Amino acid sequence: MKNIITLQLLKTGITLFCLLLANGLTNFAISLEFLKRTGSSISFGLGLVIGPLTGLLVASVLLKVIDHYPKKTGFTWDNRHFP
Repeated sequence: MKNIITLQLLKTGITLFCLLLANGLTNFAISLEFLKRTGSSISFGLGLVIGPLTGLLVASVLLKVIDHYPKKTGFTWDNRHFP
């Protein structure tokens, strides 16, 4: 049982790392595109600031949606379909 929990935590950690890396690279690439099109470093800086702020806004909404539903059904669904 302990090995299963450790494996799931490892999978979760790797997934979160990959998602955060992809999010950061995408945000940086969009900011570089702003800089290329406008030639203004202010647009680059604003792009870097606005990206994480939108992430925070979306995360707060998603957390409310996730907390609305019971968690036990999610775990039982996960255990049935993904052994």
